[in-house]
Amino acid sequence: MSIRKHLRARLLAQAKQERAKAIAWQEKEMKARGKKGSPASQPKLTDDDFVFEEATTMLWNPLVGPDLRAALYKVLAATPGVQVDSHARDDLNRPAVEISRTATATGIEDQTFENPQTGAVLETAFRYKDGTKGTDLYLSVTSSGTVPPNPYQR
Repeated sequence: MSIRKHLRARLLAQAKQERAKAIAWQEKEMKARGKKGSPASQPKLTDDDFVFEEATTMLWNPLVGPDLRAALYKVLAATPGVQVDSHARDDLNRPAVEISRTATATGIEDQTFENPQTGAVLETAFRYKDGTKGTDLYLSVTSSGTVPPNPYQR
C-alpha cells in the first residue's frame, strides 16, 4: 500500500472513530436531559467528506512537520472534488492558497486558506447552500520571555 493510501485509510479510520465517539456522547447527553431523537440521523458523510475534513483539520496544527504536511497535501490532491486556488486571498486580504471542497452529504463548501510561504492556516470558512458564510480567522502567535500576571488571582 502506498504511503498516500495508507495515510488516507488512517485519516478515514480516525474521522469515523471521532464521529462515533461524538454521537455516543451526544446520545448520552440527550438521554440525561430526557430528550428524544438521535444525532446519528445527521447527514451521512462520504469517505471523501471524512478524509477532507480530517486532513484539513490536521493542517491547522503548527506542529505537523513538513513530511506529514506534504503527505496530507497529496491525499487532498487525490480526493475527488478538492479544488486548489494558489492565487486566493483570505478575508483579511492576505495572499493565500485556498483548498476547498463541497461536502457531498451537506452541500456545504469547506475552505481552508493557507499562507503560501509557510503553509500555516490563515483562515477556515464554511459557505452554506444559501450563500451565508462562517469564518474562523487565525492571527499570528507570538511569544514572550516573561509570564503574564495570573488573571485568576483574587
